[in-house]
Amino acid sequence: MIYGIAGNTRKEEVWRPITALLRWLQAAGLQYSLHADIAKGLRLRSRQSLTEVPPAQPDIILSFGGDGSLLRTAHRIAQAGTPILGINLGRLGFLAEVDVTEVQEAIGLLEAGAYEIDNRLVLSVTTDTGYTPPQWALNDVVLARAESAGLVAIEVTADGVKLDTYWADGLIVATPTGSTAYSLAAGGPIVVPGSDALLVTPVASHKLTVRSIVLPGKTVVEARIAEKSLPCVLAVDGASRTITDSAPIRVERASHSIRLVRLAGRHYFHTLRSKLFWGAGPQQRTV
Repeated sequence: MIYGIAGNTRKEEVWRPITALLRWLQAAGLQYSLHADIAKGLRLRSRQSLTEVPPAQPDIILSFGGDGSLLRTAHRIAQAGTPILGINLGRLGFLAEVDVTEVQEAIGLLEAGAYEIDNRLVLSVTTDTGYTPPQWALNDVVLARAESAGLVAIEVTADGVKLDTYWADGLIVATPTGSTAYSLAAGGPIVVPGSDALLVTPVASHKLTVRSIVLPGKTVVEARIAEKSLPCVLAVDGASRTITDSAPIRVERASHSIRLVRLAGRHYFHTLRSKLFWGAGPQQRTV
């Protein structure tokens, strides 16, 4: 098996574990392939010997960093379909669930075939606003007011039928994977990955009766700022841009999925308990 090595090169703490891993892989006779940014960073740190490997198509990509790093890795490989295993160096690491201290153990499981591949639903994003956003999102698409605080009116339809005009700070359209990200912080439900669904969650709605809604995965959602020329932010998996056009943002299930590696013995519910302390009381942290 060939292991692709990617990660957040802006974090200085990424280099020590990657260097240690590459030496271990070389000693074990296991093949690896470096992302260009990782290879460049190693050369700059005078570790050229670790980069002298022939380029190859990896079977699995190890993404060092946090959840943001995993999202960036997913967007780099686009629709290539290479499975990704996140190695957590960050604060939470909900998607990057393998701690950096466990990486050799994780590779042992991979070599033994003790893992599964989860196909994660992603969202296609299209707009006529004049701004070309990233074309898809693994976590979420967010539309919110820019520059100043205040409510914004967002008209939303589902399969062409009016859902609501949300008076809120913003609106999130999330995947099941993204249900534990910004949508959860805004009061949305947890949706188990693998569910054929997408979520529409208002951010700080001014209507007490408005809550997050879970829609079938095949639903086409369109969101439009009701006020023309009002500066707003469109963020796709955290990559944001200010827009002023009131043309609708179209969000629907993409034709491809992102493949994430799940090691044997690890379950989504365990991650909920250990990372978000789901089900724990005020004096208890259940794992």
